[in-house]
Amino acid sequence: MRIVPGNARSAGARESQQDEFGFSDMEDRAFTAHGGVLAVVADGMGGLAMGREAARTAKTAMIREYEAKPPQEDVPRALHHALRQANAAVFEMARRAGIEEGKTGSTLAAAVVRGENLYWASVGDSRIYLRRRGRLARLTEDHVYGLELAMEVAAGTLSREEAETHPQRGQVVSFLGLRSLGRVDRSVKPFPLQPGDRILLCSDGLYNALSDEEMAELSGGPPQEACEALVRGTLSKGLKNQDNVTVAMLACEADPAPAPKASPSGGRPRGRGRRATAALLFAILCGAGVFFYAKTWHVGTNAPAPGGNAAMPADNETGQQPPEPAEENPPESRADDPTSKDPVEPPTTDNGSPEAVDSQMPDNETSHEDAKPQDEAASEGPPDNATGVGPQETPDGDNATGPMEVERSEPPAHSRRRLSSGVVEGSISSSHPGDTGLDKTPSGNRTTTQNEEARKQEERNFP
Repeated sequence: MRIVPGNARSAGARESQQDEFGFSDMEDRAFTAHGGVLAVVADGMGGLAMGREAARTAKTAMIREYEAKPPQEDVPRALHHALRQANAAVFEMARRAGIEEGKTGSTLAAAVVRGENLYWASVGDSRIYLRRRGRLARLTEDHVYGLELAMEVAAGTLSREEAETHPQRGQVVSFLGLRSLGRVDRSVKPFPLQPGDRILLCSDGLYNALSDEEMAELSGGPPQEACEALVRGTLSKGLKNQDNVTVAMLACEADPAPAPKASPSGGRPRGRGRRATAALLFAILCGAGVFFYAKTWHVGTNAPAPGGNAAMPADNETGQQPPEPAEENPPESRADDPTSKDPVEPPTTDNGSPEAVDSQMPDNETSHEDAKPQDEAASEGPPDNATGVGPQETPDGDNATGPMEVERSEPPAHSRRRLSSGVVEGSISSSHPGDTGLDKTPSGNRTTTQNEEARKQEERNFP
């Protein structure tokens, strides 16, 4: 709960101002944590000597002694102690001035708001009010002779009419400046406060001119404006003997809601930008991983595109792809790509006739540890097209093993018969015992696996 003070005063129709008010140090956070905020109003008794000095001494001593409160001391005890010290200070002031006891003095009203609780203490006829939801309630009693008259009325020794018309009924009977402190009105238990409550301390010049309803109506604005409105309302009455009027207020307001913390990214909640960035990076990494995985699978396995027939190179007229001249120094990447086949020139026999070629293989896959005779290589039929390269042609354009024409829409019948004849792609028959016909280099095993996968794919495409 936040405390907002307000104050105002006027001399009224009097020649001098003998009222005083004051507050404890509200900036001292260490003290307000255990002592709260103190407000004081003191009214020097004008009919006695040195009324202004008595009020000032009482106010100063009260604030000073209360601010000396140790943290472990409770507020009601500290208030009562400070009030006794203020009384002693006024008494000592009168003694030094040579004034007889009881010939000078001051009233005093003190209120403390600590946390959400109210404490108070008063001597004399200065009052403390509580304004809540537009209504005013008095918290203190007036220490005047009229109170004693009321007690006599209650006891039956005095009539009500006599008490109300008694000439001394407003005379203050308890005040600061006596050897021993007289009647004191103080709270023992904390009074709970609510946001919007107002604690109003005033001298008798205010409530003698305004009714409780008028005071409640004028005290509804902001604290400082409300105090000034109360004083103006009092003076507007135009009373001939208007006494000094003084008002001090402690307004209880709810603590403002804490503002949301701004993030470094310009007002967005902290962490949202980081989560969005992390999600974006994760999505990019996942997409890149899927892309490279798919690309590596197609290249490494030489698999045909999904949903399509096996691609067969074909000439524009014969349906066969003529061989291209072999490169003298093929790029190094051709050796690593099993789908890259370098066409080779068909070897010739001694009489210059072309010799059948067993298969088209890359340079790094045609090397075998056991070299075969040329006549054995000529007797072997070429393997089926397992790598997507067309059948090897002789110089006159005829296929050594017979042309295999394939159309993209429907495969020829003899192509289906060759696939069902039991010939295993990727294997080469040999008359040498123990010779499997497979390339003994590491790339030979990869070619066999690839040929097997290509054969299965071709069987699915050409049932």
